[in-house]
Amino acid sequence: MIARRILDRLTRFGHRAIVARIANIPLGDGRFLSLGNRSIIEPKIGLVVIGAAKAGTTSLHDWLDLHPDIHMSSPTKEPAYFWPSDLKRPFSPPVPEPSVNMRLNMLKGYRGEKLFGEATPGYTITTVERDNPIPERAFAHNPAIRLIYSVRNPYARMISAVNQDIHMRRAPADMAEIPDDRLARYLSPSLYARHLSNWLEYFPREQVKVVLLEEFGKPPLAMMNEIADFVGLEPFPKATEFAASNVTSERTRKAAELKLSPEQFARVSPQVEKSVDWLSDYLGRDLRKVWDLSAERWARDQDPPRSE
Repeated sequence: MIARRILDRLTRFGHRAIVARIANIPLGDGRFLSLGNRSIIEPKIGLVVIGAAKAGTTSLHDWLDLHPDIHMSSPTKEPAYFWPSDLKRPFSPPVPEPSVNMRLNMLKGYRGEKLFGEATPGYTITTVERDNPIPERAFAHNPAIRLIYSVRNPYARMISAVNQDIHMRRAPADMAEIPDDRLARYLSPSLYARHLSNWLEYFPREQVKVVLLEEFGKPPLAMMNEIADFVGLEPFPKATEFAASNVTSERTRKAAELKLSPEQFARVSPQVEKSVDWLSDYLGRDLRKVWDLSAERWARDQDPPRSE
């Protein structure tokens, strides 16, 4: 009790880094002496939101954490626990060694809940597109992990990623000025079939749940109860309040204004349609009835003439 009060006081006064270092003392073999729990803990990840980026993963992380039997990684939403330390992460620092990562980024507030989870949409991006080592590492950690793959209209997801980089001054404001190789990197996380196939090499489909951002619901209680059932837990309490996370109306409005050039759309559309058809077959439903993949929606009528 005294130890927990000290930790709470340190947290209240902004010393989170200190708390993270002293609250859980590594003992080796994945075990920690938890001062907050006054016991030895051995956290094992049993739930992973693998992506896709810009498809509601932040909200999913926060909503899952509202379940009384689920602990989602804290203070870091995307700890990239299974990311190899020698594999570069775009716009992110190197990943620490697993026990350090667990200790500093994942255990805040852990009280021995039945299910321990994390959400790293970077698990399904270009960097790990080929020869992806992450599913094998996750399987070695726990073959019973349940995976959630949140997806959305592939073009909407791609344009949202571009818009974020425009906002961060990492991309030109005119999409037509994005080089082909960079456009391919924006497209890759939207090729859901490619990334899901990587994970299905290790995990059976009954351990994988694909959810559509467009069908989250307001409130998303029905979807979240489906997920609770999927991971073997009781439904969420009826009074649970689900608030969307990482949503900015201004950026959402600007993303809606972005369009691919006709040439860009012609290059990416065959890949998008092939991936959507594969995922439709996998899910047993026609996603073309859910997602508008037309050039009328996602491409400009024509490119403006270039000045000489």
